[in-house]
Amino acid sequence: MPTTGETCQTSGVYRVINHIQHPKEITMVKGKTFPPCAECQAKVAYQLVRQTEH
Repeated sequence: MPTTGETCQTSGVYRVINHIQHPKEITMVKGKTFPPCAECQAKVAYQLVRQTEH
């Protein structure tokens, strides 16, 4: 399960997990770095919801 600072291996929509206060989904493109939480800048984990063609 990727976390903040790791490189995205699969383009798609990811759910932010392990961070109950600010739940959301983000779109990631393969090769980009997973960001911290946009709300509070905490390190979070990501779960792939659906893969995309990017």
